Amino acid sequence: MFRWFVGITLSVIAAAVIAGGVVWYLDRPSSYDECVVREMRGQPSVAMYTVQKVCAIRFRKEEELPLSYLGKGLDISMMPDFDKDPGVVLMGSKNFDNPPMIFTVTKNDTDYEITRAHVKVSHKWEADCSVIADGDWFDGPELIFKNNVANVNMPGELDEKTKLHRAPFCYRYTGIWGTPRKQ
Repeated sequence: MFRWFVGITLSVIAAAVIAGGVVWYLDRPSSYDECVVREMRGQPSVAMYTVQKVCAIRFRKEEELPLSYLGKGLDISMMPDFDKDPGVVLMGSKNFDNPPMIFTVTKNDTDYEITRAHVKVSHKWEADCSVIADGDWFDGPELIFKNNVANVNMPGELDEKTKLHRAPFCYRYTGIWGTPRKQ
């Protein structure tokens, strides 16, 4: 009789735990907006910023970041991908029309993990890229960062004298996006 009672008690407890898990899973918000609405219930309006940040982290909501972060709290370096292109030489590739490049977030003092960036590129040879006319800039590939690294093939230009495919000389960021970091 005692075993029967213990067995039923354990079965009821297990069923309650499983039912609680199912209810919790089905009752969770399924989107960022739904999360904000649910978390704000009964909260004063001053809690909105905190709730938005918590839900943005939970749903990895991407935000466009100000370009003013570059150089101050955010640095992105670029170099040829020597693993993909062992034939890379100074200022050119022997093997690829679109030379492979690696962009790395080397400094990030912002509250965001960088997820992607848009760049414009120019093949003009200028020491100061800011003097290049708007008509000499072209859309580059979208940089998708994973663990602070983006691997891309940049649009190349064939240098007839050296027979090398040159990657763009100048880069200009036109947009940067990130997700809030967990604090």
